[in-house]
Amino acid sequence: MNAVIKIIKICISVLLIGVSGLLFCQSSTGILFEEEVGLDWLFKLRGTLPSPADVIIISIDQASTEILHLPDDPEQWPRTYYANLVETINQQKPALIAFNIHFGEAREPETDLMLAKVMAANKNVILSNYLKQYSVPAVSSQQEIRYERVIEPIPVLSHAALGTAPFPLPKTSSTVKEFWTYKHSAGDIPTFPVSIFQYFVIEQAYPEVLQLLSQIDPELHALLPKTFVQLTRKFRTIQIFQDIHTAFSKDAETLEQLAQLIAGGQYTTRKKQLLQSWLALLNSDERLYLNHYGDVGAITTIPFYQALATDLLTPNLFKNRIVLIGYSDNIEPERNQGFYTAFSKASGKVLSK
Repeated sequence: MNAVIKIIKICISVLLIGVSGLLFCQSSTGILFEEEVGLDWLFKLRGTLPSPADVIIISIDQASTEILHLPDDPEQWPRTYYANLVETINQQKPALIAFNIHFGEAREPETDLMLAKVMAANKNVILSNYLKQYSVPAVSSQQEIRYERVIEPIPVLSHAALGTAPFPLPKTSSTVKEFWTYKHSAGDIPTFPVSIFQYFVIEQAYPEVLQLLSQIDPELHALLPKTFVQLTRKFRTIQIFQDIHTAFSKDAETLEQLAQLIAGGQYTTRKKQLLQSWLALLNSDERLYLNHYGDVGAITTIPFYQALATDLLTPNLFKNRIVLIGYSDNIEPERNQGFYTAFSKASGKVLSK
């Protein structure tokens, strides 16, 4: 009898602990604890991941300013350097070039035009815009209305690019853990990483995307050209990607149909993986957790000055890869204050990958 009572007490205790844990996890305190402690612990337990084969980073770093004798502020660099960089990269036929730099101010007209012509030549460059928050008084003096406005790069560069997209990051008390896929508060626009990913999937699997579209939205399919090159020349690319996105994700029934078509399609392993990853994005929320590869340098990174030296570059270094260009953690660190992750905490560096 005592043994039975003891077992009952243990079961009740376990049940109470489980219920208490469940309630705690659902509370704001529990969610904060899980994100600030639990998620960091899981990343450290997992360790670093191998560098992705499809991505390479060109870092605008302190060494490049010194070797090239350029200003410490990269926004003051002559646009000829960025034009030369795009030309150098395009010699190896990359999949895409993406600048996480906001070219918001005009420089010398001839250098701006030079960069624009280089970008327009291959139609494979995405630029960053940014979202600026505004507020206006509401009817009540105690309230205000907030809204976001997209600030584009200068027109000559914006028109030459494939498109532009913002890269806002949700920020917690200590580290960056999530990213936005779409900004509903700014008109459902795709963010920088989503725009890059959609471009890469459609560029790599354009015939397959057309075939899927012919079964899901024949009217849109009829408007699109037969090759990806024609698509980038004929359309404002990010906008047409959004039209395809909308066609594939307009309702749950369509998403289910798309999932069945991808599962039953005769694709190569790589293309099926790309299409399934895209399907997962179509099914995702507005915010997703970042899956960091590791600390700074975990993704293959080439300094800006080295990327300009064609005789020093490995042949086909950029071929069929997404080339991301942005600021390093060691140049103007005030730009990156607070962008720490589970991996960068240990090294003290920011913007880990």
